[in-house]
This record gives sequence, structure tokens and C-alpha cells, in this order.
Amino acid sequence: MSHNKTKKGKSLMKRYTILLLILMSAYSVAFAQTIFTGKITDGKGTPLSDITVMALSEKDTTSVIAYTFTESDGRYKLQFDSNENEIRLMVYGFNIKKISETVKNISATHNYKTEKESIELQEVVVKSGKIWQLGDTLNYSVDAFIGKNDISIGDVLRRMPGIQVDDNGHIYYQGKNISHLYINGIDALAGRYSIATNNLAAQMVATVQVMENHQGVKALKKLVIPDEAAINLKLKPEAAGTLNMEALLGVGADDNGMMWHEEAVMTYFSKKRQHIATYKTANDGTDVSAELASCNNSGEAEQFTDIVRPTPPGIDKHNYYFNQSHAASINSVWKNDDDHETRLNIVYSNDHEHRNSYDKTTYLLPDGSNTVISEQLADAATENRAEGDFEYKINKEKLYLSETAGMTAHWNSGKGYTDNSEAPISQSLWTRNISMQNRLSMIIKKDDYKGVAVNSLVTYEEKPQALTVIPCMYDSIFGNGNYTGMRQDVKSRRFMTENSAEMLSAIKIGNFRISPKATLNYNHSGMESVLNTTGAASTRVTDFANDTYLSHLKTGITAMLDYYDGSLNAGINVPLMYEMLSLNQKIQQNSISRNDFNVSFTAYVRWKALSNLTISGHYTADHRYPSLSTLYGGYILTNYRQIASYEAYMPRMTWQAADIDIDFKDPFNMIFITLNASYSCRSPKVIYGETFNGILSHMYARTTSSRGEEFAVMLSAGKNISWKNISIKLTAQYSKGHMPVLRQEQITRYDSEAAVFTAGIKAEPFNFMSVDAGSSMFLSKGSTTDGYSMPAIRTMNNSLLLSLSMPMNISIDAGLNHYYNNLAMGNKSFALLNLKINLNHKRVKYSLECNNLLNTHKYVYSYNIAMSEFYSEYNLRGRSVMLTARMNLF
Repeated sequence: MSHNKTKKGKSLMKRYTILLLILMSAYSVAFAQTIFTGKITDGKGTPLSDITVMALSEKDTTSVIAYTFTESDGRYKLQFDSNENEIRLMVYGFNIKKISETVKNISATHNYKTEKESIELQEVVVKSGKIWQLGDTLNYSVDAFIGKNDISIGDVLRRMPGIQVDDNGHIYYQGKNISHLYINGIDALAGRYSIATNNLAAQMVATVQVMENHQGVKALKKLVIPDEAAINLKLKPEAAGTLNMEALLGVGADDNGMMWHEEAVMTYFSKKRQHIATYKTANDGTDVSAELASCNNSGEAEQFTDIVRPTPPGIDKHNYYFNQSHAASINSVWKNDDDHETRLNIVYSNDHEHRNSYDKTTYLLPDGSNTVISEQLADAATENRAEGDFEYKINKEKLYLSETAGMTAHWNSGKGYTDNSEAPISQSLWTRNISMQNRLSMIIKKDDYKGVAVNSLVTYEEKPQALTVIPCMYDSIFGNGNYTGMRQDVKSRRFMTENSAEMLSAIKIGNFRISPKATLNYNHSGMESVLNTTGAASTRVTDFANDTYLSHLKTGITAMLDYYDGSLNAGINVPLMYEMLSLNQKIQQNSISRNDFNVSFTAYVRWKALSNLTISGHYTADHRYPSLSTLYGGYILTNYRQIASYEAYMPRMTWQAADIDIDFKDPFNMIFITLNASYSCRSPKVIYGETFNGILSHMYARTTSSRGEEFAVMLSAGKNISWKNISIKLTAQYSKGHMPVLRQEQITRYDSEAAVFTAGIKAEPFNFMSVDAGSSMFLSKGSTTDGYSMPAIRTMNNSLLLSLSMPMNISIDAGLNHYYNNLAMGNKSFALLNLKINLNHKRVKYSLECNNLLNTHKYVYSYNIAMSEFYSEYNLRGRSVMLTARMNLF
């Protein structure tokens, strides 16, 4: 009985603590930084963990400046900014007497011995107990959102209002990518945080903390206020310093034979080091390698030639992914007390995939006629990826140093088979991509504002690739010979360096700061290619070869003006650059160059109009030059039915973009609303298009004075209701644009409109039942200014997931997805039905999963892009059954 009272008292005390935090939440304008450290013990000197230490304004003790909790050794570190001379320091927790003391606002050590105090509280119901906010940090209680069948922290994040998680584990807060994902304040995964999203056990996490406008570099905290938020996963005390090992064993069968799905995840989190290691393998349609991709990936070298493959539909990948995959990762970080950090990340994946579909592509020609290409496509591709990053970092208020070295190797191969109206086509492709990168960032500060920042990036990359096509499709070019096929070989390489030096707040007048920056960038790209015919009469044609190089030097200075007063942050950047470009086409014996002085302009404003309302806007006017991928003069076979060659145009293309965001949040009522509007305008000067001759086409370039414009608006809203644990999410998007399209040597203006509506609701109408329902609708249409139009597209996707909790720790999940496409041939609607039975027994969760019970074999979808309609009947995985056992080994 006493144990139940104690447990109930702790629960009440937690609610009482949350209520105090809510009532006192506010933030004050920051000026000078103060750090309080210390240790909290009981009367016998025993350290106390999870004790709240809070700094309050002495002038207004309802205003919370900062707060923290003690670690397992009783120590705490409280860091904050305030211009007050004195601070009210408060210490409180369960069954201890509250301590409140006024102290000087200077960095110091404050140790406290507490006294026991039994507190009898009346039950307090806090409506916003799921979410509370302190300053710019929004806290979500994981226990308040977790569902009965949630496994990873990503499952719980999807239930939280204001947060979105995509299928690959990438996280968005109020529609924007997060910048970092920390675990107990440490970023062990850098850009590959999806590893944590998909694998960190939800039961290990106590609180999800969303840190709005988070600046991870301490030396820039008062200088650069980012738009993006970061997330910190605060673990439960029992998860710290404990080695955790989880495994999944799965076996099953479908129409193609035996299936498997195995996983092993090891985690260790302590104050000074963290380790996450994973290994996964599957052939049941699970993409085990997707989580290894960096969320900050800048892409790789250009692919000049490729096979024509079926294009996957935009539905759950598990339904159509025919694979045999392996993925492994090792992620470690070591941190000392002096803010020095060392990070190592190594990932590897091997994926073999089969695709099969019927595709029909309709190209609208300027005279209103159509070119239609119908293809039965099948392919098998193998992709290998190995990546590694090593970083050493010092992150202090006056010194920041980050040295990162990385290497990436991708080697892929594939075979494709196409049956069209012309002839059966065989395609074979292999590519190799190796890149090395080194990044150095250093900031040295004299005081809170003034200092020097230096950044340097060096990258080298090369990518050989080859495509073989049988038979030869271009007899009109090669002549009628005894050719069995064509082979396109390409080898590209690139060296790039970007360097800058900035004087932070060189001039500071009140809240205005001017920071000049010098820039020196250089990019050198090279590409060699040759197209041969194969067979007894094979030949090599000079017009089908390239030995082309492009150099681009960019150097100059940027004047950056910023204003910040706590609620208003605005800035203007005006780069003045000298740019020199040189193109050398050796085989074509053609060289061109240009030298320009360019002025760009960027402006931004962020206004915190109210504590729960933020308005921000951006405007950019800039220019671009063509890349090597559109500057080669010899023909390249880009795929079996398209060749490309371009005139050596090197114009200065201009573009403008503007957007405005209005973000509203009410954490106490769990309401989140975001409104975004954007506009962009492009003057390309050169346009790229194609001319069709049957199913064959030729890509080329022409000059133009036409412009392209696009306008888009998006409204998203989320609302949680404590009653029945209801969660509602709504999104509406509309876009309209016009763009010039080059086809058959004519430039045509194409106007397009599209709208997307999505709605979702989750609820627990009964203790034994939860419901997850969603619906989305897509509408699009397009037409030329001459009055020729593309077919209007209307698609709909409805989903329903019903979960039932049964006696003896058994639960049942039944899922139904319904799809509709107005352009589908024959039946325009079809459904997918899945069933899953779960049994929790001790430390093991058994699941029997039956997918696609209706044995639906094809998914039909279509979409329009720039006078082109794409229609596909994509093969799906058939009916299957899988038995899995998920266990916590230790």
C-alpha cells in the first residue's frame, strides 16, 4: 500500500512540476552569459538525480530564464543569459524541501544539501501535461504520446503535433527539416540521424525537446540565429551507461519463395561517449539501407548515361520493393569535459532489386499531336555503398574548431529489358563513384560578438560509367552496318574547393552588426566519353566522343548587415564577385571563356510577433552558369532511345525567389499551424529540349528570352486532444506555374496547376482500440498557350489502420489502403489489405504479418510534367506471410 502511495506521489509531483514550469514559462532578452554548476545531495551527502534546478528573474519570479535536471551523480550545469544583477535560484524535487536563494548573476558553483519533506497533494489535472515550453525549447513527454505497439522513437514522433517524420526517418518541425538530432545533448550521427529515428527504442526516451532556432556552434549563438529547429532526445536515467542490444528475427514466404528479415541494434549512451551499431538484412520489401543516407547529402557526380528503368510509385515501398538487401553501420562519439569531441561514422549497404512495369509516356508536340512511347520494362540492379566520416571538434564560446574528413565509394551495375513497338531491347550499365572530402571550420572570438571565422572545403570525385545497348537503335547515324549494339563509355572527374574568411561583427553599432567576408572558390570538371558500335563491323565516330573541361573561379567580398533585438532578426547580404569561366572542348577544337563581375542580393527577416507567433520571410536575387552536363559537343547516348549534344552556350542565368512563413503554436492546447507562400522567377537564357523521331529523341540547347515562374502556397495544421488521445493533422497545397518548353525545335509556353489535400486522424475511442485514418487527394492539369492540353489527373489514397488489444497480451492490427486514379485503364480503383497479430511474452514481441491479402498485383498511377504525361502499371509484391520475433537481449 505504501509503495502505491509513493508511486502515486511521484506521479503527482511530476504533474506539479510540469504545472510550475508552465505557469512560470517566459524568456528574457539575453545579454551576458552565466554558468552555474554544483551538486545536489541529501542530508547524508548522497547524490540526488533528476532534481530540478531553475534560474528565475529576481524582478519577476514567474519568469523562467533557464532550467536543468541533475545527473545521476547529483551534478548540474545551468547556462543562461540575463542582464539582471541578481538571480533567484530554485531547487526542488520529489520528497525534498524546496530551496530558493537569491544569488549574484556571475558564474559560480552552488552546492546544496536538501532536507526531506513529505508532501501531500490533491490530484492536479494539467491539460497541457503532454507538452510544455520553456524559452525556445518545446518539450514533449514521450510516455504521454507513446502507443501500445510503438517500437522506435520515430513511431512516437509521428504522433506529436508540429512534428512530421517521413518513411526514411527524416524529421520536420512545422514543415522544415531539423538541423540536428541530439541524444542527451550529443550528436553522434551527424546527418545520418535516421539511424536513431528508426532504431532507438521509444521506451528509452523520457522527453523529446524541440529547440527552436537552434545554433549548435556555441561561438555563433549571439551572431547567427538559424531558421531551423533541432531535436534533443533526453533519455531516461536507467538508459544511461547501459549497453542495450535488440534483435529481430523474421522468416516467411510469398509467391517468389522464402522471405527473411533480420536486425541487430546495439546502443550505449553515457555522458562522455555514445555508440550505435546496426546490421540489417531483408528480402521482404523492407528498405534497410534508406536510413543510412545522410539527411544533409549534397549529391554526387552527374550521371551521363543510364538504363531506362521502371519508376517506383509514391506508396509504401514495402508494397513494391523486390529486394535482397544488407546494411550495416558503426557510429561512435567521444566527448571530454573540455568540450572536445571526436566522431566516427562508417556505413555500408548492398542492395539487389528487381523492377517490372508497363509504362506509357505521352509527349505533347507544339502542333497538338502526340508522340507515345509504350514499354514493358524489367530490370535488375545491384548497388553497393560504403561511406565513412571522421570529425574532431572543439565547441566553446570563444573557440570553435571542426575538422572533418570523409570518403565515399559507390559501385553499381544493372541490366534492363524493354519490349516496345520497335524491338526488344537489352540494356547493361555499370558505374563507379569515388569521392574524398575534407572540411575545416574555425572560429576565434575576442568577446561575445567580435572574432574571425574561417571555412575551407576540398572535394575530389571521379565517376566512370558505361552503358551497353543491344541492338543498335541509331542506324540513321552510324549507317546500316553489321552492328550488334552500342556501347557508351564516360569518365567524369571533379575537383572543387570553397574557402572563406569572415570578420565577425567588425562594426557593431547598437543592435546592428556588419561582418565582411572574403570568398575564393574554384571548380574544375572534366569528362571523357566515346560511343562505339559493337559487333563484327564495330566503329568509333569522332562526333560521338568528348574530351571536355570546364573551370570556374569565383572570388570576391560580401557585405553582411544584421540586426537583432531579441524579437526581431533581419539581415542583408550583398556579395560582389568576380567570376571567370573557361570551357575547352578538345575533340571539337572549341574553346570559350567569359569574365563577369556579379552582384547578388539576399535579405531575410524573422519577427517573433508574439510568444506563439513567428513571421519570417526571405528574398534572393542571384545568377547561375551551366554545368558540364550541358556543355559537351559530341554525342552521348543518355539511354537506349535518347542521344544528347549541346551547343557551347555559357550564359549568365538569373533567378529570383521569395517566400514567407507564418508559424503559430499553442503548446498548452496542442495546436500547431503553418502557412507558407513562395514565388520564384527564372530567366534561363538557354533552354534544353528534345526532338522526336519515332521513339528516338535528340537532346539539345537553344537560346531563349522566355521566363519561367511558379507560385505555391501551403497550409498545415495539427491539433491534439487529450480526450480519447485524438490527433488531427491537415495539409493543403496549391501551386501554379508557367515555363517555356523546347520540343521539335519550337519553344512553347506551358501552364500548369496542381493541388494536394491530406487529412489524418488518430484516436483511442476505447481502452482496447486505436484508430489511424488518413486520406489524400491529388489534382493536376496543364495546357499550352496555343490551347492544347494534357489530360487532367485526379488520384485519391485512403487508409485505415485498426488496432485491437486483446487478453493475454495479444493485439491485432488490420490495415486497408484504397487507391483511385481517373486515368487508369479498366478498373480505376483497387485496395491493399494487411493483417498483423502481435503477442508480447516476457521480453519478446512475436508478430505474424499477412500482407496484400487480396493479392493485388499492380499499382496504377500517372502524373504530368512539362507537356509530358507519364502512366505506369507497376508490379506489386503478392500475398505474403511473415513471422517475426523482436527481443531485447540485454
